[in-house]
Amino acid sequence: MVIAIYGRIFKKELQSPIQNLFDYLTQQEIPFYVEESYLIQCKQANVRIKENGSFDNHDSLKKLNIDFVISIGGDGTILDTLTYIKELEIPVLGINSGRLGFLAGVSLSNATKAIENLQKGHYQTDIRSLIELESNENLFEGVRYALNDFVILKKDTSSMIIIHTFINGEFLNSYWSDGLIVSTPTGSTGYS
Repeated sequence: MVIAIYGRIFKKELQSPIQNLFDYLTQQEIPFYVEESYLIQCKQANVRIKENGSFDNHDSLKKLNIDFVISIGGDGTILDTLTYIKELEIPVLGINSGRLGFLAGVSLSNATKAIENLQKGHYQTDIRSLIELESNENLFEGVRYALNDFVILKKDTSSMIIIHTFINGEFLNSYWSDGLIVSTPTGSTGYS
C-alpha cells in the first residue's frame, strides 16, 4: 500500500496529531509521499517526517502509483485534492481538521485507526461523479474537473449569455440566462 498525503494549510495546533500520523505510517512501513508545499509547512513546524518523497502536481502524483490519498483538512481541502487526482480514480480518505466534514468524515484522532482499516481492507468506497469542462480556451488554469459544480456567469451585468449545451456531442438545448450552474449530485446545488 502506497499513500499520498495532501493538506492545504498546516495548523500549529495540529502538530502533535499530524506527527502521530506520520510516525504511525513510518512504524507500519507504509510508503508515503507528501504534497510539496504541505511538506515544507510541516518541516517548518518541526514535524519529523520520513516520507519517500513529494509531489507537486497531477503528473508527479501519477508517476507514484498511489493506492490511497489522505486529505487533511475539511471538505474544501478534499476538493483541492481532486485537482491532483483528476481521472486517476484513486480513493481519498478525508481526515477532518477543518470545519465542514460532509466529505472529510474521519477525525484526526481516528486517523491511524482508519489507516489500519485500509491496510486490512475494511473499508467501502463511495463512488462520486466528477464533471469535466471542455473548452477551446484555457479556463481555470488547467483544472477542468469538479466534484461540486461549475458556474458560468456573464461578464457584463446588463447582458445575458447564451449557453449551447451538448451531451456526448449531441445538441441538447440553448439557454439564455444570467448564468448557469452545472452540478454533480455531490454539489450543494445538486440537492437544493
